[in-house]
This record gives sequence, C-alpha cells and structure tokens, in this order.
Amino acid sequence: MGPNNGNRCNRGGLCDTNNTASYGCGWNKTDVASALWVNNQLVRFATGLDDGCTTIPSWNTGIGGTAFGTVAVAAYGIVFRLYSFLIIPAFSVSVAASILVGQSIGAGSGDLAIRLSRIASLFNFAMMSVIGLIFFIPAESMINFFVPGDMQLVESGSFVLRVFVLSMPLTSVMLTLRSAFRGAGDTFVTMVLTLAGIWLIQIPLAYSMSRPGLL
Repeated sequence: MGPNNGNRCNRGGLCDTNNTASYGCGWNKTDVASALWVNNQLVRFATGLDDGCTTIPSWNTGIGGTAFGTVAVAAYGIVFRLYSFLIIPAFSVSVAASILVGQSIGAGSGDLAIRLSRIASLFNFAMMSVIGLIFFIPAESMINFFVPGDMQLVESGSFVLRVFVLSMPLTSVMLTLRSAFRGAGDTFVTMVLTLAGIWLIQIPLAYSMSRPGLL
C-alpha cells in the first residue's frame, strides 16, 4: 500500500482526506481502478491464451492421423466427438472446484482451498475412472452404433476409444487443478503449463509417432 500521509483510516480501509475517499490510506480511486484494470487484462490474456491452446491438440492429432490413412482419421473423428461428450462431467467438477477455491481464498482460508482442490481432484479421478470403465469394455458396440457394418472402422475406432477413455481420469485431475489455480487468481501458472505440455510434449510426440522411422 501507499503511504499513510497522516490520514486516518476507517474500518473499511478508506481514508478521509479533504472529504475525498481513498483506498488503503494512500491509494485513491484512480490508482485502484488502474491497478485492477491492468490485473484484469493480464488475467484475461493468460486465460484466453490457455483456453486457445487447449484446442491445438484436436487439430494437431487430426493432422498427424492423416499419415495413417482415411480409416484412422474417421475413427479419430468419431471417438473425439464421443470423448467430448464423456468429458463434460469432469469440466463440471472443475468449474465447481474453481468457485470453491476462490471462495476459500477470499475468506482467507488457504488450507481449505488446498483441501478442496485435493478432494475435487480425487472425486473427478474416481468418477471418470468409472465412466471410462463403462465405455472401455463395450468399445466395439459403441463405435458400431455410429458406423454399423464397417468392421475395419469399428476395429480402429474401438482401439482409439479405449486409449481416450484410459486418459480420462488423469485428464480430469489436470482440469481440476487448472481450475483451482484459476480460482486462486493464478492464471499465469496454468498458461505456462499448458504451453509447455502442448508445444514441448504433445506436438513433438504426435509428429514423431506419425512419421515412421523417427521413433
């Protein structure tokens, strides 16, 4: 906070200086508004970049999949749409975790925020494990529902579906922790982790696996 300058603060944190209210004994309304605007823009930038980068794996995997032929691309398209539906509960829990963490931080209870983050992560992991198991076993029937009679596509699609559902428990934990950071107001960490995970791991690995001889 800025200097007191001999001003007297009331219990709400306001100072009375020549009948002009200032915040924090030294910060006037203009200073506070400017600081909040800058902070808001930084949060929006980090959050927007983070959300934008999450769309990269979908088209990156689709492009990499073209090296395996049209059947692989079709299988990926079917499974990705089904996966987008299955992962919705995990997103719901992560949003709830973000709200609860934000409320805990606002109430000055950091320990509660950490505990809630862990509980939400474990709950999401358990829930998505059950959902994944439900769809892992009858994977062929699920794909056959969308493309009845095409056994080659059913075989490829069921394999892709099983890979996707195996990733759902850990993906749900990632979503929960990312939302917890956001709820705590730290969007920079999630942005850095997302950028590093995509550009340093996912894209190089997808490219390498789609090019025979590189691995």
